Amino acid sequence: MMYNLLAESARKGISKKQMSECIDVSEKTFYNKIRGYSEITLIEAQMIRDTFFPEHKIEYLFKQS
Repeated sequence: MMYNLLAESARKGISKKQMSECIDVSEKTFYNKIRGYSEITLIEAQMIRDTFFPEHKIEYLFKQS
């Protein structure tokens, strides 16, 4: 689970739907990615970070816990 991503998105009021739309996948697919059931690509991680969290490092946001 990517707890840092979830915590930061909650702080900023960014929904999972907004993030899934950013990388052009369904909400279910995005849920599977943040839960670690499927992989999030580096390109997808960069797109989410650049769009919503430019102040954070990718390594922090997408750290698996």
